[in-house]
Formats: sequence, structure tokens, C-alpha cells
Amino acid sequence: MPEIPLSRVVSVTSADPRYPAENLLQPDGGGRWRAAAAGEKQISVVLELPGERRIHSLHIGNDGAAFVEALVGAAAGGDFQVLLPTAAFMSPSESRAGAGQRRVRLFGPEALVKGVAGRGWDRLRLVCSQPYCQTRPFGLSFVRVFSPQRTTPPEAPVRRLGPFTVREEGAAPAPPGALFYQRPPPPGNPSPTLPQPPPGPPGPSYAVATLQASAGSAPKLPKRRPRPNPTAPPGSSPSPRPPASPPGPILAGVVLALSGFENPLRSHLRAAALALGASYRPDWAPDCTHLVCAFPRTPKAARARALGGLLVGPAWIWDCRRLQRRLPCGPYLLDGSASSGSEGEGSEEAPPTPRPRPAHKTPPPPDPAPSGDPVTLTSDPAGSDSGDAEDQWERDDPYGGSTEENSEEEEGEPIPPLPDFFGDKTFFFHGEFPAGEGRRLLRYVTAFGGTLAPYMDDSVTHVVTAQDWDPAFQEALELRPSLTFVRPRWLLLCGERQRPLPAQPFAVVPPPMTSPP
Repeated sequence: MPEIPLSRVVSVTSADPRYPAENLLQPDGGGRWRAAAAGEKQISVVLELPGERRIHSLHIGNDGAAFVEALVGAAAGGDFQVLLPTAAFMSPSESRAGAGQRRVRLFGPEALVKGVAGRGWDRLRLVCSQPYCQTRPFGLSFVRVFSPQRTTPPEAPVRRLGPFTVREEGAAPAPPGALFYQRPPPPGNPSPTLPQPPPGPPGPSYAVATLQASAGSAPKLPKRRPRPNPTAPPGSSPSPRPPASPPGPILAGVVLALSGFENPLRSHLRAAALALGASYRPDWAPDCTHLVCAFPRTPKAARARALGGLLVGPAWIWDCRRLQRRLPCGPYLLDGSASSGSEGEGSEEAPPTPRPRPAHKTPPPPDPAPSGDPVTLTSDPAGSDSGDAEDQWERDDPYGGSTEENSEEEEGEPIPPLPDFFGDKTFFFHGEFPAGEGRRLLRYVTAFGGTLAPYMDDSVTHVVTAQDWDPAFQEALELRPSLTFVRPRWLLLCGERQRPLPAQPFAVVPPPMTSPP
């Protein structure tokens, strides 16, 4: 990949006159950039790139920093955006002992934020921090920036052996009969009489076809006799069945509206129905065919029932998605709705007649455990079929009241998709959180593509906690130096602004070490 040269140093927060930040402009010069004095916890430098460039990878050489974070911006203005999340270069024990200070790490496209790396930038900001040692200055030894480049593979040289062309190793062999089609006409006959090659690749030879037929032969099943048609006149031959058309979307032709749900459950139902091929309307319209209700007796349900619409429970959507086929609406109809036969669905695809079950509420996603206990996330929002469970949910459900007035969108415009900047992060909630804050944190993690781990394992990248530094954090860092301990405020700000923010200002760090008197 071509290297992007660094033009100049725009700004720097701290620099030793013997090791200025201008040394980073010449990565081959052997110089390095350090803080002005020992005891600083964080320093940063802003470097200028020659024009707006897309960044493919970063090579960073450390000089005593424990964490390094890279951000990008534009000269025209605006906030810096995270390109490389906080990366660990030294563990706490290495920082205190001064071991591994000149470590070099290479960050490829998989380590960078995809949505940010794919755009052009002309400013690069590097933030270095060292919260574990206050006796030595720290900084960087070099930084190299590379841009993507599309390269075409070189053409392989053609080797010939007399009148023959030597096929390279790995090339596809010529199809049978191709040499005969390329044979020149005999002398004295200027007009070739050989047949022209077919437009597609010729099929296998007779011997190959025979071997394939003998190897893959299977016993033939007896043909099923067609059932006689009692309405057809005697002596008439049964009409052949038309060929089956390729299957389309599962809920093609279904136009539905929602009633009685609040977000995020409302968004989950809408996304599942659209993924199955259905169309969505924010309010009941004349072209609607189905109304998915949480409660059978609402003003919208009465209007849909009067216009001949089908009132079904949310379990119909979840079961269609789980079984990947369209199910009849009969077992899922609410009180007073039309029969499933009015929808025109055949009974051949329906499973054996199930027992009718009452419409049930779909429980909202659970809150994370406030005491650090394992958090269990359920992917199937469908509830239990037992009456006791329904009564319990109706008593405990915070969305148990009518939501007809506030649950509908004011406009019919589609909701734009949310960014997935948490897609490469796995969170673990530790400790207790204020009332209501745990639910917001869980929603932000899920909405922006993050993963919530039920317990501390090797996949966790961020630990969200409202507590101060704990000795257990030190043990976890020694096992995994790349862990990041952050305050809930960082996650809430990222969710409110819908973009990734630097985690370093919200990091939970140990208290500074005091020297003995």
C-alpha cells in the first residue's frame, strides 16, 4: 500500500525540546516525540495530511505510552471522529517496570472504524496516555499512514513449445473438442467446412457422461398416479400441473400496520415484517390487509375490523420468521377478526390443526442486571402460551396500557437505519446503575450494533461501570491489557449523538501512585 507522507504538525499539547513532535514527520529519521516532563497523564498531537486521503492502515511505534488512540478530522472544521479505538501498548506491570516501551503495532483495515476509514481526511490526531507510571515521560517513536490502492495482477507470460502453448499451472483445461474447432482448413479448400463451436462450453464426452450417470444413479421412485377429477368428463386426460414458480418473499402482498406497541419492540416487529417481504404503513390505510395488535379492543382495531382487515397477534410474525414460511392466520386471529379463509391461504401449507391459543403480550427486552450478575438476552420476543404467564406479564409489563395515541409515527416516512459503530465491540456491565439508566445503556448497545456479554470472557472489549477503580480491574488488565474500563456517560453520549466518541476522557483509571515520604 502507498504511504501517505505527513505534511506538518498542526498542534501539540506537550513536547520535549530535545524530542519535538516534528520528528514524526520523518519516520525513517530515528527521532521520537515525548512529553515535556514526567507526570503527565495524556498528551496529543495533530498532524496534517497532503489533501483528503482515505486511510487503509496505520503503523505505530510506541515510546512508553500505555494507550494510543487515533482520530481524524478535516481542516474545514467539525469534530474529530474515532479512526482507531483506544489500543493498549503496555500492561500496568510493564508500565511500572519500564519494559516493552518501544513496542510496534500494525493496525489493518479490520482494526479501523469502517465508516470513518472509507472517507477522505486531511487531519490525524494521536492521543497517548500513561495512567500507570508518573516517573518517566512518554510519547511515540514513529507513525506511518497508508492509503488503499487497487492493483491489477500482472499478466502471466505465455510460454510456447513449438506449435503448442504451454498451459500455466492452475489454469482451467480446454474443453473437449476445442482443439478440433481450432484446426485450420486443409490446403486447397479456402472455405472451411468444419462446424463452428457452440456458443456455450461443450458438454462432457460420452464416456464421462456414462461414468457420471453410473456413479450418481439412484433408484427411481414410482410415479404417483393422478387423482381422478369427479367433475371432469369420462375419457378426458388430466391436465398437467403448471410448473412451480420460484418461491418469492414469505409475506409478499401483506400490507400491515401496528397497534399497541412501543419502541424498541415496535421497531423489532417492523424490521422483522419488512425482512420477510411485507409492506408497512404507519397508520391503518385502505390498502392494509393485516393489523398486528397487542390488545384486541382499541380504536384502531375496531376501524380495521370494520373494514375487513385481519387482526393477528405478534406471534404470527415471529413464527413466520422462525419457520421461514408463511403460516395461516387462523391460530393467531384476535377476537372478532375474519377467518383465515378470507385471506386466500391454502390449507396445504398449514401444519396439523393446532389448538387455538389466546393472543398474548410480547414482553419487552429485559433490563441488564444491576448488580453485575450475568445478563441473559433473549432473541425470540414471543411470550409464553400459559395463562398464568400472560397474567403476570400484564401485571408487570410497563407497556400494559393503551398506546394508541403516542405509538404511531406522525409522518409516513421510513425510519433511516442506525449506524453500527458498536459492531466490533462487546460490552460487560459491572456493578449497579441508577434507576432507568440500565435500560438506556442496553438499548444503545443493541441499537448501534454492539454485543452484550452475560459474563466476563475473552470477547469483552469494554467494561461499563459506575464504580471507582477496583483491585479486580487491575487483575483483569494484567490478563487482558486491551480491556477498556469506561463510565456509563461515554455510552450515553455516543447513543445521543449517534456517532463514536473518544473513550479516553471517560476511562476509569487507577488513582495516581504517591511516593513514600
